[in-house]
Amino acid sequence: MHLATIQRRPSLDERIQRSQQLRLQWSFAAEFLTTYELVLQFQQSLSIALKKSTLHNYSHRRLPREVDLSPFLLEFQSLLLLTTESTPEAGAAPTKQVQNGNSEWEQLLREYWSGTYNGNDATESFLLHAFLQPIAEHFAANREIPALQHRLPVCPFCERRPVCGILRPEADGARRSLLCSFCSTEWDYRRLVCPACEQEDVEKLPVYTAEEFPYIRIEACDACHSFIKTIDLTKDGRAIPVVDEIASLPLTLWAQERDYRKLQPNLLLM
Repeated sequence: MHLATIQRRPSLDERIQRSQQLRLQWSFAAEFLTTYELVLQFQQSLSIALKKSTLHNYSHRRLPREVDLSPFLLEFQSLLLLTTESTPEAGAAPTKQVQNGNSEWEQLLREYWSGTYNGNDATESFLLHAFLQPIAEHFAANREIPALQHRLPVCPFCERRPVCGILRPEADGARRSLLCSFCSTEWDYRRLVCPACEQEDVEKLPVYTAEEFPYIRIEACDACHSFIKTIDLTKDGRAIPVVDEIASLPLTLWAQERDYRKLQPNLLLM
């Protein structure tokens, strides 16, 4: 056992700036990156509230199974209102529910936090994830996380699945890591193994690239028909993986058209 490599998380300001850059660079991404930036701005305001809370005293090596979210429910309501204003059709139903009381949302938030949520409403899932993600990141920040380098296809801090892979320079090659979809922890992982089914047959692990996205790879598995996008920072060190993964939607659609299933949807459920 060894300590996983701890990488500095890009700040929310850096994510917003990168999203703005890609929105100008890739016109096809403009609409959903505008939505993403609104969410990031909300998360930024929530992060300020978190820094003033008692949660900064947390120092354990795992995400707590339960957390008192009551001090932040007003922020959650502001997210619902923001969603209603920016996408009226998507936000109308959830906002109507919160006007009748918060008990149902509190229960859903607890379920999503603990990993027991099994809802299938896309808008509901988006709202829960967008609200809880900065709280999970707050807990995970600057923690030393023990991890078995070659055996963890799920986050060693919160046990959620990765949203993308990352290649970083190492010696004459590149080191692969995975980025958690929930708390944004990054941990080392083997290059030639599927993070969905863990099979290691190289013949069943095709890699696809597109000229339009030379630094982003589709890493697929022909055994379980899953795929994950990997951001190659050896080819573009300016990329912020969590943002570039969202912005490169055409790659996701290309893989899905070929009957590959994405290992884990991103924040925008794409």
